[in-house]
Amino acid sequence: RVAVARDVQELSDQALRTLAVAVRPLTPEELDAVRGPDGVVDSEAALDLEHNLAYAGTAGIIDPARDEAGDAVAEALRAGIRVVMITGDHPATALRIAQELGIEAEGGRALSGPDLEAMDADALREAVAEVSVYARVSPEHKLRIIDA
Repeated sequence: RVAVARDVQELSDQALRTLAVAVRPLTPEELDAVRGPDGVVDSEAALDLEHNLAYAGTAGIIDPARDEAGDAVAEALRAGIRVVMITGDHPATALRIAQELGIEAEGGRALSGPDLEAMDADALREAVAEVSVYARVSPEHKLRIIDA
């Protein structure tokens, strides 16, 4: 688990999204049980097979910001608009992308959903005055950020 977490952190620091890969050989009977009449695997039925998986590795997937995003951020900043990024990405991935777009400077920080949950209203109000990157947040967290 420590090695996997390290891999995820290393890939996230490179602005890559991560995907863990796991495998489990299936018996012919298991395959038959999840195939529909057309021979295509029923994804709902296949969920029951997701146990006793063996970790195979972690893949890093690049999902760069649109080309025009950097220009839009730069234009907003020139106009005096403070840009805030709120995403479901890993905090390290979000921070790196925000730095590449000019939303956050090197050495900045991202607040995560669990960070927000640990803050009372006053602490959150102080944080939103400084922090421009929020990651792994839920819709409820987004409302708290906006309200603050």
